[in-house]
Amino acid sequence: EEAEQMYDDIFHMRFLPPGRGLWAMGTPITEERGNYAALNNCAFVSTADLVNNPRGVSDPFVFLMDAAMLGVGVGFDVRGAGTVVIHQPIKHHHHLIEDSREGWVESVRILLDAYLKPQLNDNDNNDPENLT
Repeated sequence: EEAEQMYDDIFHMRFLPPGRGLWAMGTPITEERGNYAALNNCAFVSTADLVNNPRGVSDPFVFLMDAAMLGVGVGFDVRGAGTVVIHQPIKHHHHLIEDSREGWVESVRILLDAYLKPQLNDNDNNDPENLT
């Protein structure tokens, strides 16, 4: 009975679920990829502990890119300002970027890590499939 009432309310536009739900629910982004972040309107990421982040110094910025490409507005702080040294990359690599949201998000990680983790540029530990 409640489901029928909800259906009637939606059909007659007396009630609508959130727009993000209408956009993403039941689509491959949630059902196949399990990416429910697409249902969020907003998020927040802190830069306070950039140096000790177990996922890497670029992680907050990668999260921001990922969320922004899903249409999620991301707030952030600047507590990590001045805690990381930016280096000129030692070696230059060409990377083949997959033309997908995930590929472009990963490209942000690769780019930032090239400047924030110069020791990774001192050897060829990049995935050979990504090098040209």
